[in-house]
Amino acid sequence: MQIYDFESWFTLLTGFAIFIMGLRIFWLDSSNKMYQAFMLSTFLLFVQNFFFFLMEQTQILSDVISLRPWQENSWNLASFFICLLMWFYAKQFIPRAMKSWEKQWLKFALFLTPFFILLQAFPSFGHGQLILASEQKWSILLSNL
Repeated sequence: MQIYDFESWFTLLTGFAIFIMGLRIFWLDSSNKMYQAFMLSTFLLFVQNFFFFLMEQTQILSDVISLRPWQENSWNLASFFICLLMWFYAKQFIPRAMKSWEKQWLKFALFLTPFFILLQAFPSFGHGQLILASEQKWSILLSNL
């Protein structure tokens, strides 16, 4: 039995609106690295919302489990491009008289980005167990710490 509710379609529509916003910014100056990173991050957020939409449309656990890694990895990539976007933003709009220690902190923050992505990809508590809750929505049951 398929359940079509407004919330799942709103997820897809929200992701599409995010992508259109990123595409519009990208068209302002397609050669600007900051705008490219913004467009890629909004596209990956749209992909993540698309996988959420597909997961909400099914009640078959095996289908949801096969879609979940795609959703998680699109979020991990989006996180990387969001951090890269912040790096380009800081590099473009910071005062030219930036102190050397501030530049070192920016480089350190960019260097830490893959570490945080790995922590999200392989959390210590695991990714949890998918269950179909009483409201006919998928929920994640995390293990006790």
